[in-house]
Amino acid sequence: METVGELKRALSSPGSLSAVLQPGEFALEGQVADTIASEHKDDLKPTQTRRIFHTIKDLANQVRRDPDTVPLSEEHRLRLTLLAPELAYAVGRKLIPREFYDVIKLCLRADKLKTAGDLRRLVEFLSSVVAYQKFHSRDKKGD
Repeated sequence: METVGELKRALSSPGSLSAVLQPGEFALEGQVADTIASEHKDDLKPTQTRRIFHTIKDLANQVRRDPDTVPLSEEHRLRLTLLAPELAYAVGRKLIPREFYDVIKLCLRADKLKTAGDLRRLVEFLSSVVAYQKFHSRDKKGD
């Protein structure tokens, strides 16, 4: 998938995050993680992206030994839910674009993020966005 619209449609379809979001559909150059980083290189602040990423990565590290099918604990669900107001604040301050906010909100929905495997898939997706963001920031600086 190449566009954010395609990503939103996939995330709105039935199924967990690990079922509807496959690395082969988002991680390669020209696909949606690259598209998000490229199209929003001026309004998606790397510090904010990394802040979101690190919070989610910390949670994923807590379940790193769990099989993919193990459900997330209530504590993990609560911490993920509390990311929504932080994301809204970042949009209000124009630190992240609304489109990125919408994508992450879809990813954080309870019907998408159920298991340790779903959380790992979210980390893979955000890792791809952060990597392409760094790639495109080099382009922006003229390096």
